[in-house]
Amino acid sequence: MSFSITDVIAGILGNVVNTTKASISSITSKIVDAANKIASIAGSATSIASALQPLLVPVVAGGHDTEEINKAVFWGLAVVAIATFFGFVIDVLFPPADNKVARPRFWLWGMLLASFALLIPGLTEVLFSFSVAIKILGLHVTVTTTDGVAGPITESTFSVVGLLWNSGGTLGAVLIVLYAMVIPVAKLFLLGLGELWRCDKDPSRVHAARGCIKVVQTLSKWACPDMFAYILLLYLVRSLDLRSSSIEAPAQLDIGFICFSIFCTFSTITSLAIHLPPKPEILGDAAPRDHPPLLISCFGRRGTYWAAAAMLCIFSALLVAGLCAPVMTMSLDDSLLLQPIGPLPTVLEPLLSALNLSSQVDTDVSILACITALMEWLYYGEASCVLALVMLLGFATLFPVLDMVCLLVAAAGMREEQFEKEKHVSPTWDSTVARSASRVLNHLSMLDVTIMGVVVVSYAAGVYKSQGIVIGMKWGVYLLLSAEVVHYVAYYSVQNALRFVDPPPDQPPPEAEPALTGAQGTRAALTGAHGARSGSQAASSG
Repeated sequence: MSFSITDVIAGILGNVVNTTKASISSITSKIVDAANKIASIAGSATSIASALQPLLVPVVAGGHDTEEINKAVFWGLAVVAIATFFGFVIDVLFPPADNKVARPRFWLWGMLLASFALLIPGLTEVLFSFSVAIKILGLHVTVTTTDGVAGPITESTFSVVGLLWNSGGTLGAVLIVLYAMVIPVAKLFLLGLGELWRCDKDPSRVHAARGCIKVVQTLSKWACPDMFAYILLLYLVRSLDLRSSSIEAPAQLDIGFICFSIFCTFSTITSLAIHLPPKPEILGDAAPRDHPPLLISCFGRRGTYWAAAAMLCIFSALLVAGLCAPVMTMSLDDSLLLQPIGPLPTVLEPLLSALNLSSQVDTDVSILACITALMEWLYYGEASCVLALVMLLGFATLFPVLDMVCLLVAAAGMREEQFEKEKHVSPTWDSTVARSASRVLNHLSMLDVTIMGVVVVSYAAGVYKSQGIVIGMKWGVYLLLSAEVVHYVAYYSVQNALRFVDPPPDQPPPEAEPALTGAQGTRAALTGAHGARSGSQAASSG
């Protein structure tokens, strides 16, 4: 068989045409597949963009701006100062007719009522506001929402209570209502009742008036656990920025915090300045204490001093450890950020996993770290940080330490040689002032209130889980709690020993016991010394 050149060329051309058709068909199919994929990606991108569009809002802390908050600090303090000044003017123009009745002066009532007036905006105004945003593909996606709308979370005391109650956080709501609302109202009621019965002819009512004022002085500081919790929460949120470049988290303490802090501070101070009514004579003749308190029974007067020194050392060690240890923690849960719980679409799950936010933003807070951060934030001109620093560094940290030091100084005056020296002279300035200062400092020391604040916010923070924010307690709380237990034991044991050795003027000295031995053997001498000292003071004043 023979083939012509034409047949060969035709065959070759046919093969080329068939190959070209196959290649074109393959290329066309790939182009179609690519176009479909691009269309699918475009559709997904469009759906993601449409889903993220409501979340692309300006990332701001919310609430009021810094200038308005600073003005609130000024005006809050000005209201208290003006009311106190007008009360002082009234005291000067209309002095009390009977100085024997130790009613509170008008300047004291002015300060007290002005501080209670600030309680109203403290409950209704924004207390704390913050926003959390994640940086995704160059976009700032806000994950904090309020009523389903992306934006900053701005909370007042009333709104937090309502949110907790509606979301099932009943215990947290009850605790906030108790400390922020019930205790202030109870303080005002008991103060009014105490002043109403102060000069009553019925001795039982006068005695009840003493009890009302004592209760107010004890409960007064317990109105502000929430304030300390929000101070720590401020540090937790702001520290997210420092731990991850993928997170933006502005936060601030707002006008509600300012007003409530001023209320707590000045109402506590003024309640301590109110003198107790004199104890009625018919109720003042209490039976003398036959046996010395446990501290003197076990250690004697000299041993009481060394026991107070030992408790100061234990307290200091526990306090330093507790201040450096984490007391609260905050983390972001990726699974809670995705729909249907969170605001982000589920198609972003692989991207969130790649960002690994959970390991980046897990953060703890210690009291010491928070104090250091507050000092740094003072340079930003935030007056709210000044109040927060005063409360956390002063009331929660320094005052308990000063109280323990005063207890040690007061216990030093109970030693045998010191007491013998004071038989013929008035008590030393150090021991006398330290004893009185300790009573005041104990009521102003708020380490216990801070611990309760951490507990309250841990129960109340469940409402933020829908935002992917998880807040909890850490083991440092238990160190601080142990330090405060030592503080309580030291205060009541040393003060009881001081009252036994040197009773206050409204408490009759115990009768001498026959045949006392050991720590009790010096009791009769102590009673005689107290009587001789009181007599010499009366003679000198005469």
